[in-house]
Amino acid sequence: MATFYFTNTSSGSVYFTYETVRNSNGVYDSTSLKAASATFSGSSPFFTGVTEINEDHIVKSDYIWSAVIPEGASFVEFNPENTVPIGSVYFRGTGNLTVKNMLGEESIQTLTPSELHGQGTLNSIETPFSTTTVERSKAFYYRFDPGNAISNWNTIINATSSLGTGGDLFFGSSQQSARGSAGYGNSRLMVQYDLSGISGTITSITIPFTTNISTSTVFDAKIFGAGTASLGGGSGEYSYYKDEGSTAFSSPLAITGSTSYTFSLNAAALTIANTKPTNFVIAVISEFDYTATPPASPSNNNAQITIVSDATFPLIIRTSS
Repeated sequence: MATFYFTNTSSGSVYFTYETVRNSNGVYDSTSLKAASATFSGSSPFFTGVTEINEDHIVKSDYIWSAVIPEGASFVEFNPENTVPIGSVYFRGTGNLTVKNMLGEESIQTLTPSELHGQGTLNSIETPFSTTTVERSKAFYYRFDPGNAISNWNTIINATSSLGTGGDLFFGSSQQSARGSAGYGNSRLMVQYDLSGISGTITSITIPFTTNISTSTVFDAKIFGAGTASLGGGSGEYSYYKDEGSTAFSSPLAITGSTSYTFSLNAAALTIANTKPTNFVIAVISEFDYTATPPASPSNNNAQITIVSDATFPLIIRTSS
């Protein structure tokens, strides 16, 4: 993974192009390195207050990608699907553009406008690709659902919970009829990972998972940081994410039913992850929970509770050396 940090002192936008070296016939064939086959991100733990260039603003193929670079400072994170060796791509740019090719916070190759003009300059560093799957070391779900008899939502989300049992993992919120009035239930999923064995700088973390029941109501879910203390399965951990300051580790993710999803962790999560804690703990929370807004009455009981398959929820970690 590499970060391209741009400084454009031109009056107006300029262009940057990343182009794989062609073969001796000047074309790409079945043996050509797909050096531009990658994902792009405008999220980084190392830059704040700098314009982010997102994937939507990049024209790309397996061999070439190009971006419009605005005035001033900007950056994009480049996550290749193949290791890109030294001398395998040209960097080109127009106008008064300076480019830093970086690994983490370290600038490895700096190119001036004259070096980017014309044919451009070959890359002088290898861009490594490394991905690691980290399975969870612990996972519990905590619920507060006392016979669906409590009709005050704030009581539900601030109460001491009970530890959920069974083979599946839950998170979500529900409203059910109870004794002639609405009664609420709420579940939080807490998951722990050991990152102490990860080498290099963690540049991205995603979490794929699958639900195995449907929901009649679309709702958002979000991941929060829950500290670096080991989970013990105690009821007090129900409110752990609030005790840790409610730091969001992801953007909201719409849960629409029984299908597959992926959370992408943000810069705040990467900052903690890069300390390589033995206990990296997250909480998965429904929007009704973290916004303190009670769920509406569903068409059937538990319709807004999502079940996460017990065999899922790994961290997919990308690193750079």
